[in-house]
Amino acid sequence: AVMEKWIPADKKVRLAAASAGGGPGFDIPGIDLDAGLSVAGGSMEEFAELLRLFYADCSVRLGHFDAPPAREKLPQFVTAVHALKSSSGNVGAAGLSEKMRELEELGRHGAEEDVARLIPDVRGELHGLLTRLDGFLQAGTDCPPAGGSAGAIDLDESGRSMFAQLRGHVKRNEIILADELIWRMNDWDPDSPFQDRLARISYLIHLYDTEKAVSEIDGVLGG
Repeated sequence: AVMEKWIPADKKVRLAAASAGGGPGFDIPGIDLDAGLSVAGGSMEEFAELLRLFYADCSVRLGHFDAPPAREKLPQFVTAVHALKSSSGNVGAAGLSEKMRELEELGRHGAEEDVARLIPDVRGELHGLLTRLDGFLQAGTDCPPAGGSAGAIDLDESGRSMFAQLRGHVKRNEIILADELIWRMNDWDPDSPFQDRLARISYLIHLYDTEKAVSEIDGVLGG
């Protein structure tokens, strides 16, 4: 996953231990446990919560793939596909993420016929993954939902300014602008204490869970 480089070395050690331990209920075809855990900082509890959020978001977005989008709806379709590309990659669903990447590129270039050709395949894969996730979630796991936002982080003026700017993008549902800002923020020290929180914020943004994403940002800023 793109956010794996944000995970500090000590958490990668915990990730390896958690992954080696495995655990019943976490064998989900189409999802790479190691990749998903990397986004969750090695926490099985957090990973289980991310899967729940991913399932809820995909269930809502499945309707986007019932039929090819009309020409005037193509920009909104591309935005939805972009979000699913990122969120599926973050939970370790690399195959689905790659299909979404291809669909996004075609949509951005206005290749309507190619988009229409790919939609049934993408919908089939998405539906299959949702079916497997539904079985996993219905069976339940030993992992409780992840907790709420952690405390404030000691940021310099530049850091506070960028998080405040990110908050504005999220509140206005400016997903692509938020994405671009997060990539700039990723150039900071990868061992900084805010990197884990930034990964969580980014994931929530791509699920369009504005309320939780803003809550996380407010937590970072001490608001």
